[in-house]
Amino acid sequence: MSLSRNQTRYHERLLQVEQEHLWKRYARLNQLVPAGGTVFLGDSLVEYCPISELLTLDGPVYNRGVHGTTTLDILKHLDEQLLGLKPKRVILWVGINDLRIYSPEQTLENIKRLVEAIRQALPDCSIFMQSLLPVNFERFPRDQKGRNSQTIAQVNAGLCDLVDQVFFVPEALFDEEGRLQQNLSVDGLHLTVDGYLPLIQAWSDYFKASIS
Repeated sequence: MSLSRNQTRYHERLLQVEQEHLWKRYARLNQLVPAGGTVFLGDSLVEYCPISELLTLDGPVYNRGVHGTTTLDILKHLDEQLLGLKPKRVILWVGINDLRIYSPEQTLENIKRLVEAIRQALPDCSIFMQSLLPVNFERFPRDQKGRNSQTIAQVNAGLCDLVDQVFFVPEALFDEEGRLQQNLSVDGLHLTVDGYLPLIQAWSDYFKASIS
């Protein structure tokens, strides 16, 4: 059932209020926590990830996800979500919301702008990226709005030219048809806790190997 115009406006305003709250929250937290460490930067896929509970690295690990945001939203709020922490490494996980609005080519250009802004502001910060997840809307009907296997693959193919290292999606998250495993997804887009485990293990293995 589609939402009425008033309902749509209400949901849009509610999302805006929630996002503004998170940006203010992060700005304040940045003043209270140690600088350095690792920052995971992105949208709801980052915000809902149990990073602090399940990932242990050298130094602090910060989750700076904001649901509903595009790459350009994050660029506008880079101080709150990243720069205030002065991290030694950042893992970007962005772009899936861009595909609701932009082509894969423009999405990559948006990510490039974000990466360049980080490099300019934090020249000693290592930049990594988690590739976009597959989606699976067969069981969870919703408006795909440009988010499908083809557009996601196009974006992922261009990521290696933008950052120091790309973490590609583990095979455990794909079903036999190359879509997101239904039993590891909440809604065909977001992950359950078990869905995050292969990703967290891959991040942990990489950084432990690079540190040792």
